Amino acid sequence: MNNGRLPSLIIFSVIVFDYESSKGTSMADQILKDNKGHIIGKITTSPSGMQTIKDVKGHTKGTYDPKTNTTKDTKGLKVGSGNLLITLL
Repeated sequence: MNNGRLPSLIIFSVIVFDYESSKGTSMADQILKDNKGHIIGKITTSPSGMQTIKDVKGHTKGTYDPKTNTTKDTKGLKVGSGNLLITLL
């Protein structure tokens, strides 16, 4: 019973830190941190523009394809249109 109230929503901020891969490729990683500075994940961009999000343990959570403007989960199911990767953490 919700007593006429809306469900609680937990909001956290994410700090994104960019750095170029040390391997000399055109790939770039975005390190995702919470508001306390703890790393919560990483988004890797391939030379083709495809992005992959991984949690802090390195488990892939999903991908974003800019050519189709579609975000998919690890099962390949469409999450939605646009880059929704951060919602998969």
